[in-house]
Amino acid sequence: MRQAALAVYLVVVGLITLTPSSPGPTRGFAYWVITALQRVIPLSWSQWEFLLNVALFVPVGLLIALLLGPRLFWIAALMALAISCSIESLQFVIPNRVPDARDLLSNGLGGLIGTLLAFGWLRLRANRRSHTHPA
Repeated sequence: MRQAALAVYLVVVGLITLTPSSPGPTRGFAYWVITALQRVIPLSWSQWEFLLNVALFVPVGLLIALLLGPRLFWIAALMALAISCSIESLQFVIPNRVPDARDLLSNGLGGLIGTLLAFGWLRLRANRRSHTHPA
């Protein structure tokens, strides 16, 4: 189930990040999302874009870490960063896409947050099991 969830989510990430973008900042899905969010919390376009890139990669780190388990959780953060590097590299050849080092930072941070959330959850679950089933 976790593999399927990760596969589906990576397809979503790919559709968001690897499809040709409409030229100009006033078109496309990101424009509508950020415009709506700016009505609620008045952050700049750049700030919202950074936060949304972090949020986009939290599930990536989380799902990979859940697949790998608590002993290899740190590899999940590296894998999320590698996925982000791949996306940014591929954007060089996609029309109207622009690779950005800030995206690497925000995606890497999101992957790390997701990884840490998974690690915490796995540790909590392991602690509960050890307390409910004494050896």
